[in-house]
Amino acid sequence: MSVAVFANTADDGRTFYKLTAQRIYRGGDNKFRTSNSFSVGELPQLILLLHRAWAFASDLEEDAKAPAEK
Repeated sequence: MSVAVFANTADDGRTFYKLTAQRIYRGGDNKFRTSNSFSVGELPQLILLLHRAWAFASDLEEDAKAPAEK
């Protein structure tokens, strides 16, 4: 399971962040595959990863603010 943080730039030059989540599993053909759906049992781990990614992205956004905005 993984969560990624991606930086994007708005038309006005402002940087904002988006998150993606996926799980990796091995299919019946023994090849690795990814999915964006999660079982109920996977949700606690997903919530933890999303919270950490949110905190990371929030810190990046806060650091990027101009001193007058803080």
